[in-house]
Amino acid sequence: MTIAVCISLLSLLIVVYSAIIIAVGTMKMKKLGDIQLSGDAPLPRVSVIVPACNEEKNIEKAILSLLAQEYDNMEIVVINDRSTDNTGMVLEDVRQCHPSVKIVTLTELPDGWMGKSHALDQGAKMSTGEIILFTDADVIMEKTTISRAVSYYLNNNLDHLSLLFKNTTRGWLLNSLILDGGMALLLLFKPWRVRKDTSASFIGIGAFNMVRKSVYRDIGGHHSFRMHPIDDVMLGKRVKQSGYRQDC
Repeated sequence: MTIAVCISLLSLLIVVYSAIIIAVGTMKMKKLGDIQLSGDAPLPRVSVIVPACNEEKNIEKAILSLLAQEYDNMEIVVINDRSTDNTGMVLEDVRQCHPSVKIVTLTELPDGWMGKSHALDQGAKMSTGEIILFTDADVIMEKTTISRAVSYYLNNNLDHLSLLFKNTTRGWLLNSLILDGGMALLLLFKPWRVRKDTSASFIGIGAFNMVRKSVYRDIGGHHSFRMHPIDDVMLGKRVKQSGYRQDC
């Protein structure tokens, strides 16, 4: 048996072993569609923070999906972060039809900040809810997403909840790259373990990071990792390492 064949077999075994770990692990995770709604119980106010930088093609659909949520006690705060395309015009059109949407336009980035972290920080400062939901400007949510997430969040007494999202990107090559990267991230973070207090695993996902506002303040908010490029993961890391309850 040649060295090349041995390397190929070893690579195959690693891929198969990794796939088994991911398959078994993800089977332990809850599916959002299986979560029952809370019924008539009073629901906490949720502040949805959406940063947008040059998102003219995506932002309207994302906001409309938020406006369609079957969750009454919520506010939507959109941060137009120094966009140079038509994002501002699109947001103004949205606000004309939906005055409840709060829109903040940023024109400068202070020293010592990454752009997205600064935008999220500004949105959080404006929020009035006891729960903050950070999401992205290209995320389309099914109409019961927030209500089911809040139900699970409350029933399990969580401080932070992330959701794995469904990829809708077109093109086999791009999807292959996303799948490959996604499997690597699942192996790295092992999101099925984050709910265990004894586990060192943590997670944060930019598409859906729901956190208790008091906890967000306690960990120092985005200011505590304002120059880190993966702000979503750092949020989850700070929450977990501070001893708060997390799930994905």
